[in-house]
Amino acid sequence: MSKELIFEITVNGNSIYHFNKLTIRQSFNAHHTFELILDQDTIDSLGSYDLNESQEYIGTPISICFGEKEASDAIFKGIITEVGLSQQHGAWGNLIFKGFSPTYLLESGAHFASYEKMPLKDIIRTSMEATSSYSIDAGINPVHSESIPYMCQYGESGFAFLNRLAAEYGEWFFYDGSTLFFGKPKEQKNVELVYGSNISEMNFSMRVVPATINHYSYKSDEDEILTAQLPSDVSGATSYMRKAISVSNDLYAVPIKQPVSIRVADRYGIDTYAKTQKARLAASTILLTGKSDQPRIILGNYISVKVSKDSGTGYDDQGEYVVTAINHEMTGTGSYSNTFQAIPSVNEIIPFSVAKPVAQTQMARVTDNNDPDAMGRVRVQMLWQQQTEQKTDWLRVMTPDAGGTEEVSKNRGQVFVPEVGDQVLIAFRYNDPNRPFVLGSLFHGGTAAGGQADNSIKSIQTRSGHVLQFNDTKDGESITIKDKNGNTIFLDTAGKNITITAPETMTFNARNVVMKAEENITISAGKDMKTDVGANHTLNITEKHEINSNETTENVNQDKQAQIGGDLDLRTSSITMDASGGDVLIKSSALATLHGKSDALLNKG
Repeated sequence: MSKELIFEITVNGNSIYHFNKLTIRQSFNAHHTFELILDQDTIDSLGSYDLNESQEYIGTPISICFGEKEASDAIFKGIITEVGLSQQHGAWGNLIFKGFSPTYLLESGAHFASYEKMPLKDIIRTSMEATSSYSIDAGINPVHSESIPYMCQYGESGFAFLNRLAAEYGEWFFYDGSTLFFGKPKEQKNVELVYGSNISEMNFSMRVVPATINHYSYKSDEDEILTAQLPSDVSGATSYMRKAISVSNDLYAVPIKQPVSIRVADRYGIDTYAKTQKARLAASTILLTGKSDQPRIILGNYISVKVSKDSGTGYDDQGEYVVTAINHEMTGTGSYSNTFQAIPSVNEIIPFSVAKPVAQTQMARVTDNNDPDAMGRVRVQMLWQQQTEQKTDWLRVMTPDAGGTEEVSKNRGQVFVPEVGDQVLIAFRYNDPNRPFVLGSLFHGGTAAGGQADNSIKSIQTRSGHVLQFNDTKDGESITIKDKNGNTIFLDTAGKNITITAPETMTFNARNVVMKAEENITISAGKDMKTDVGANHTLNITEKHEINSNETTENVNQDKQAQIGGDLDLRTSSITMDASGGDVLIKSSALATLHGKSDALLNKG
């Protein structure tokens, strides 16, 4: 089945009135391609063996319009990316123009970018502006309207990135010939097709798909695992879809477990994701393919299919479908036909999936460690983010030991939050570029100073200069704890000594203090020494007790007793003893002698 159509073709503004063959291939989530075959003399001179005038057309726009009564039923705008000359058997040659839809200009190469706290529509616009200087008419109207905390374009072209977002969030993404849509168009036309009239071939198929999946996600800020099971049915599904889904559920009854491919914030988010994935799988159960000569079948629009009743009067309605792919073919005489694919129009999700890029470990620089939620997280800039001042969101920092117990609810383990400016190594959960975390820190030429001879020195040092140093030098082993002011604890492993040094005051606070020395204790005070005892003071000396001072003052508020097992020898220049409150008794078990060199006086009263 074919039909003669009216066409209008312009290449870089120049009209093409004759051609041999035209093919246009269009599909959702893909670049459209075209091939236009012309006689050589349409542009170049006959007999020419190279591309003379026609070479000027590479990289130029092409516009193709065609229709039944006027050339406006279908419109395709593209870019010529290849110009060729084909000659065979001595005949004059054919010029061949090949190219793509303007979406191909979003294939500028593997690109890295990140987007923070932006809705999906703003991410789309920003990405398109960053990856193509060509202005593409775009209709951006995604269903997903919530702000996305962090999104990464990782080694993807602009088109591949948009394609992935469409697949992950269940959004429509296609070029209709003149406009690139992200999200469902606000208006969609409907074309009626009648089998045997304007549709010559038709194939309707249904299939089962594995659609029993349990999805899960982890919220680290609340230490919560979110789960959602794909619903058993899809709202608005046709009877054929429900049958295919029901059989699929029975055949694949044991659910598989998969992490969600996007980051979700709460229960609503994961439930919405599960419904989207079920709708995507359901949309792939029914497929209509056909061949037609109706040029008004447009990608993304609806078709209503009818079949004549056996009675010969009236039609049986076969349902409404949305066109997801179409190939147009036209000859120079205007003979036209197309082949198409379509799915039931009740589907809000196009059955399309794409592999997520695999993120590799990479270096980054810490830009902020003042976590607003006080959870020890940091923000970083990977190398490709630094030029554009992009940043990650708040990332967790891996440590050899982390957790909590009943006694220590927070920060049990090793807590070292990287400093601003530090170089760190970034890894990714599930190798997902949207799920980075800090794997560890790295020294570089400006900060590294370890590994000297024999690699004997190991240390932990903080920002202000607090140091814990381990010295493994043979016969010089030691451990040193010190700060920038000279407060030091030195463990001399080799000499079996410990030295504690404080430039100012050293204070010991404890309920009890016990000091034991197998040999000597030496206490030296450069100035004063004061001892305060709240209750009793006991001093036991096995051998000699010696006190040397210039002056000694002793105050006893109540009684004083002195017991001496041997002799008491007091020598001084003079002695004054005054018992102001009572008697003086000097008693000896033998002779008592009172001797004054010049005289001796005893007075009463």
